[in-house]
Amino acid sequence: MTMLRRSFLALGGVILVGGAALGLPLTWRSERDLIGSLLRKHLPDLRMGSDDLNSFSADFLEAYKLKGRSRRERILQGARITHSLPDGLAQVVLPGAIKTPLARLERELFHAFFLGTDYFDVYQDPAQTVTYFFIPDPYEVGCANNLAQFDEV
Repeated sequence: MTMLRRSFLALGGVILVGGAALGLPLTWRSERDLIGSLLRKHLPDLRMGSDDLNSFSADFLEAYKLKGRSRRERILQGARITHSLPDGLAQVVLPGAIKTPLARLERELFHAFFLGTDYFDVYQDPAQTVTYFFIPDPYEVGCANNLAQFDEV
């Protein structure tokens, strides 16, 4: 079966327009929405007000982008696209070179979230909501973990 040049170009155009139509909404998601959806994905019972969540997302993104701005913006852009994939598909399709920075992003996100909020104080009480305080910086505040116990000499 031979394919005419026009048919080939028309098929290529359909694939290009269809791919753009499917991929464009994935990039419309803001970085703040990505942070909120990552938190809600891994902590489905998270009770946190939208103002606190938005403040945390904005502060985290500001602190995250301070170090290696262009590289981290590419990681966030990749995370916005890959986060919309089903979990099983993302684990199979994505190569390790993409999974590693995304795992590092999630690790930094949850490190900042658990140390900068009162999540561990209120997660067992359904009447209380999580409150955001600050993005912890170990050089400014020291150990922010209130669960840490120090040995007495």
